[in-house]
Amino acid sequence: MRRERIPCRRGLRYFLLTAIMASAPLYTVSADGQGRAGHIGYVFPAGGQRGRTVEVTVGGKGLDGARGVWIAGEGVRGEVLEADSGTMATVAVAIAPDAEPGRRDLRLLTPAGASNIARFIVSDLPEILEAEANSKGSRVQLLSELPVVVNGQIELGGKDFYGFTALAGQTIVCRVQAQQLQPFLPDSVPGCCQAVLTLYDGSGRWLASVGDVRLHGDPVLVHTSKRRGKCVLEVRDALLRGREDFVYRLSIGELPYLTHIYPLGANCRSTGSVSLFGVNLPDDDIPIPPAPPCPGIQFVGPGQDGLACNRLPLARGSLAEVNELEPNDAIDRPEMLDAPVTVNGRIEDPADIDHYAFYAEAGERLVLEIAARRLESPLDSRMTLFSAEGEAMAENDDYRDDKSPQIVQQTDSRLIHTFQAAGKYVLRITDSQGNGGEEYAYRLSISPPRPDFELRVTPDNPSVYRGEATTLTVTALRKDGFDGPIDLSPEGLPDGLTSSGTTIPAGQTKVALPITAAADAALGIYTPTILGAATVDGQRATRRAMPMESLWRAFLFRHLLPTQELVLTVLERGR
Repeated sequence: MRRERIPCRRGLRYFLLTAIMASAPLYTVSADGQGRAGHIGYVFPAGGQRGRTVEVTVGGKGLDGARGVWIAGEGVRGEVLEADSGTMATVAVAIAPDAEPGRRDLRLLTPAGASNIARFIVSDLPEILEAEANSKGSRVQLLSELPVVVNGQIELGGKDFYGFTALAGQTIVCRVQAQQLQPFLPDSVPGCCQAVLTLYDGSGRWLASVGDVRLHGDPVLVHTSKRRGKCVLEVRDALLRGREDFVYRLSIGELPYLTHIYPLGANCRSTGSVSLFGVNLPDDDIPIPPAPPCPGIQFVGPGQDGLACNRLPLARGSLAEVNELEPNDAIDRPEMLDAPVTVNGRIEDPADIDHYAFYAEAGERLVLEIAARRLESPLDSRMTLFSAEGEAMAENDDYRDDKSPQIVQQTDSRLIHTFQAAGKYVLRITDSQGNGGEEYAYRLSISPPRPDFELRVTPDNPSVYRGEATTLTVTALRKDGFDGPIDLSPEGLPDGLTSSGTTIPAGQTKVALPITAAADAALGIYTPTILGAATVDGQRATRRAMPMESLWRAFLFRHLLPTQELVLTVLERGR
């Protein structure tokens, strides 16, 4: 596995610069320069319980004059209470009792258009705010009732302490959401808040400590108490940094928590069940749900007594599917496959090696691909292709998938190989780090190339003045050799806004899509969609462009992360 290296500069100047950056957020505008509208640096609290109204502080830049709140989805509405300062606003967020739990994209509507998004979480649990005087072990904030969500902020060098009583035999789940709220910070090394949880007993004796979980960044600490007693939980940044936008949500209680599932996917027409693994779960498995538009990803998980559980991705595919059959550890005793096929397997222990055999024709071109880390498996796969005689022909460790920009360390494997001779071939799957376990699952697909494309559009919050024009950048992610032209057209434009559309030329990946506003165009906020149509393998295919926000991480690395809506503002010049 290749790990990204962050350049280091020794000396006092670099140390001081890093310390300043870590303690003073810049609230830098997005990487594509859409900076005229207000920019949100953080919201606190970053969520609320269904059926409640929450007063939220919004910190950032250019927020003065904010006149409204835009929140994606149904059942959550916002109102600006105060926005006199350019760096801070206060809003009220009303959450309906039947609002769908989960993430919502929240924006402020400023005089120059809609801001970037802040991630706001709707939950089922009671919520409280961190008490200000809980930054020392001698001043612990007592949590009298569990479960609960605590909304907090990590100050510079600060540690937050929370006390609770655990019953004998009770399994308590302590889960932090910090990087989920702020995935990347442009002016902080290493580019995010790295929360750490440490649990002590009532006498101050250390019980457990957890940092990131499977490279997610946010910690989950699970503790089963042997006897009734007081516990103290510490929340801090791994590097003892702190600043206003180090916002976190701590869920704590006897909560259901899903660690992994098996298999990691199913055919689009599959029935049956998915096995669940974790703690405090109501069931050992759940039925495979109806497939979304296929192929694709859906998120699955159980619920318990009205407490929503975390959900994990389940891939849905169009190929025939089989489950791994052990033993297949030896290269001369592989599991035989009839390609094209998807195999659901796992590296069950550090010594486990999986071998699969298949037949290929002379001149046949096949794609051999592992999906594991992209489905939240900890597997760091390595794939090696052998001839029937055991001669190594090709190998891949890490493959970069541009469709998964949120994964910083991409460790899945992929090979595209043209076979020179007809015959039997063997594929070996191992973990590059020498790890294994029941959670080290994967999906291996063997198939001919399946040409296709996906679309991305930036910025996700464009503004246009009456009588003027703006442009969107549409990027095509081409797959398995598709290089044909893609015709673009917007849908859902309001009265007075027009676009002649455009085409991403054959072999190219990016184009500017113009949108023009008439002098009498309807003012307001709109959510159009951008569609792309192309002929793929003789069939006409239409794909919706996914809106993306452009972020920098630790000065150097640029990421495009999906947002829930493309929000277009039509403005009057001079206002």
